[in-house]
Amino acid sequence: MDEKRFLQLEKQVTQHGHALQTIQPGFPSGPQSIHRRLALPIPLGSLSIGATTWLLGLLILHARGTKSPQGVILTGLPFGAFFTLLCGVGELFSGNTFGCALYLNVGAIIFGLCLPFLPWTTVTSAFGALENGNAKAAVEDVDVATGMYLLVIWGTLFVLLIAAQRTAISVVSGLLTINLVAITLGIGLMTGSEACLTAGGAFLITVSFILFYNATALLLLEVGHPLARYMPLGSLAPKQHAH
Repeated sequence: MDEKRFLQLEKQVTQHGHALQTIQPGFPSGPQSIHRRLALPIPLGSLSIGATTWLLGLLILHARGTKSPQGVILTGLPFGAFFTLLCGVGELFSGNTFGCALYLNVGAIIFGLCLPFLPWTTVTSAFGALENGNAKAAVEDVDVATGMYLLVIWGTLFVLLIAAQRTAISVVSGLLTINLVAITLGIGLMTGSEACLTAGGAFLITVSFILFYNATALLLLEVGHPLARYMPLGSLAPKQHAH
């Protein structure tokens, strides 16, 4: 191997010929695109979480007479859990600490919510055994445990909300709504309050629209679509001053 060529430093570029950037934006909402080797995972993560929250919100609000939120696993496992965790791993390798923490935590939270509905986990049957086969009492126990779970992970969501203060208004509003979801659903499941459950379902549908908006705006910004200027994200990042 030619030692001179081995020691020569070359400028790293993306597949489109742009200079590779190693900065760590929490949410690239400015007019300039961030040129990375890995694709920006925010649109995929937003769509995956948004599809899950939308379906769960409809189930909790008893749309079309549904009685159980068990159907959330249809989007919760492939979209809300797997794709979101994949986005978090991508952010890990790209060096984005906030994105990694956000997607890995949210993906794990959604996966945890799906576990009681999976027969092979035997979560519900274990509660049923403790209640001597009383199915109604077992369901109530699962609801209380899920409510406690939501209130515990609310601490994680609150930390992410604080850390998002330098990202964008759309991100902060989405995380704030998710925090309200954890609080209202947690209290509703633990106490059986229909008012809290209804509020939680409404917040879930609200956050899904916020996430769909974020994904659409970033996809348009990525390709330079003229409609991107009409879908602001509200950057909260400090302005760069020329020296």
